[in-house]
Amino acid sequence: MLDFLLGTWLRLRSATGVPGSRAERSRSPVGIPGCITMHVVAYRYSSNPKTIAWPEAFASWPIDRFYQDFVMSGVLDNATNLGLRPQLEQLLADCRELPAALLVVETLAELGDSMGEVERVLADCQAIGLQVCEL
Repeated sequence: MLDFLLGTWLRLRSATGVPGSRAERSRSPVGIPGCITMHVVAYRYSSNPKTIAWPEAFASWPIDRFYQDFVMSGVLDNATNLGLRPQLEQLLADCRELPAALLVVETLAELGDSMGEVERVLADCQAIGLQVCEL
């Protein structure tokens, strides 16, 4: 299954072009014109709401916006609502309004509970020009 996910990700990644293609020309913080600013967003899906700290792997990325969802137990008839990812949907909506070039996730599996959900999110990301990078 992981091979299939990776193949899907690579196929979508190659179809969207070079990383940073949605980067904007802007002025750098020190005022040097012509520097490229690439907006990077990060998403995390965690089973433990008490886990607030992000993994160290994210520290090496210049992340502009963070989004995090948690598995919510007991919301509906004591069932686990694995599919609820409101922050992921918010991330996609925000990226439609304020485009980002790159989405950083720990694993592609965080994007959905089934292969179909992950493929839908990857297709949505491709449609808005957002490349996905798995750590």
